[in-house]
Amino acid sequence: MIIYKDRFTGDEMFSDSLKLVEVADGALIEFDSKKVTDTTDMSTVNIGANASAEEAPEDVDDIVEKKDYEIVIYHRVKYEESKPTKAEFKSYIKRHLKKLVDVIKAEEGDAAADEFKAKAQPALMKIIKSYDDYDLYTGEKADFNDETSHCAVLLLNFREDGITPYFTGIKADFIEEKV
Repeated sequence: MIIYKDRFTGDEMFSDSLKLVEVADGALIEFDSKKVTDTTDMSTVNIGANASAEEAPEDVDDIVEKKDYEIVIYHRVKYEESKPTKAEFKSYIKRHLKKLVDVIKAEEGDAAADEFKAKAQPALMKIIKSYDDYDLYTGEKADFNDETSHCAVLLLNFREDGITPYFTGIKADFIEEKV
């Protein structure tokens, strides 16, 4: 199995268990998702408390269910509740793209960096045009609102059927780790 991690924070973002598709000439990566249910039996969770000998046990539901997208449940990716404005996101993407180009230039050379930039810019401009249609997700350690740091962003939207959720991200944001 291959785990895709955020290049900048090391956060697990998704795995190859999802059907990954390269789009925008390989500049972006996209995958369909679905909601899943995570069930935790709280009676087996050790919270450091002892049952009282005098009191009868409480009649509570010890099963906790959480329903969310696969990457949230399995990889602890988080929903960015403080979604930036379109102008703020555009500013972030511009700064982030420059950082990615520098990284690619250092790792693969000028030609690869120029090719990435030529493919990524038009694809990202298309996303920015329909920015209001997207929700943003980041890794659990990422601080999207910190202007000095960088992190991978996964954008959630729905297919034309209005039912099927899918995520899009900049492919260069992710490093592969074989497990």
